Amino acid sequence: MAGLPYRLLAVLSSEAGIPIGEYPITPDWHPATESARFLALRQSKSLVGPERIVPVWDADGAPHLSGVQAVVCNGDGRDIPCDIPLAYFKSQVQSVSSRCIEEGKLKVGETFHYRIAAFACSAEEAADGPGQPQGWHVQQVPSSPLCGERPLKSFLGSSRLIGGSEETGDYPVFIPLSVLQQAEALKEEANVNETGGILIGYLWRDTESPEVFAEVTALVPALHTIAQSTRLTFTPATWDAVRAAILLRNREEVFLAWHHTHPSRFWCTCGPELQRHCPLGQQFFSSDDKSVHRTVFSLGFHTALVTGDRPLPDGGWEIVHALYGWRSGIIEPRGFYLLD
Repeated sequence: MAGLPYRLLAVLSSEAGIPIGEYPITPDWHPATESARFLALRQSKSLVGPERIVPVWDADGAPHLSGVQAVVCNGDGRDIPCDIPLAYFKSQVQSVSSRCIEEGKLKVGETFHYRIAAFACSAEEAADGPGQPQGWHVQQVPSSPLCGERPLKSFLGSSRLIGGSEETGDYPVFIPLSVLQQAEALKEEANVNETGGILIGYLWRDTESPEVFAEVTALVPALHTIAQSTRLTFTPATWDAVRAAILLRNREEVFLAWHHTHPSRFWCTCGPELQRHCPLGQQFFSSDDKSVHRTVFSLGFHTALVTGDRPLPDGGWEIVHALYGWRSGIIEPRGFYLLD
């Protein structure tokens, strides 16, 4: 596909503005292009075409970025841009900062500033760089994950929004109350250990607009996992069992999300007075969680349901649910619609 390759540098400086160094980074563009493809799918019923990454310069101009745009061309020849913020490069910058600590240029916990610089180069030069065989070129085979069409307004009329906000622009995800109840039962049964499963269902196109939405129909418990108090590991046998369950149901359902629990009440060692302010009672998506999501649930419509604990004002704990998903190539907390 057409596009100009670039080399990227993370430019670090101290809190006082003293230069620390410039380090090459090699971003993984898959989450960005997947977010762009899914955004295009939500805005157009035409077949989605190829993608490209376009630099967005900051107020000072080139070579520093304020972000990038992942641009998808739909079947009508119209470009649909997806804005990717500078935070997209955070993981690469964190790796660079670890290297600076090893080199003695930074101290553990020391605050620093960074900018991302982009320099145009030839395709041959980009191919010579580590991890950049085609610079900023991306090539994927167009395909549709849609299962058919359904009226979105009928789902909205029998549901209520939990968490998040419609202003975020996230696509609608509908989860039945029975699925959340099953998730809570699995959590209670696992007790001190984490547990989880796979949410399956359908990805529909609205009958009156290009909008796309997900209907969760079932939670398949994850079998053959390695469960610990602070970690849940899915094994190859886990995925085999899930696929077997979907085949047995024979309803042409697809993978929509994955589920796991955070038994926070067992992690907390606060006394009764401090328990209500315990940070472990805040819902979160850990680095291990993000690694699983990026590896297995990397498509733009994939989400993750976390069933955790929250301290009550008068003591004790209650079970709560939080949903996470892709937004502009980054995993963010989001809302969902509860089907009563």
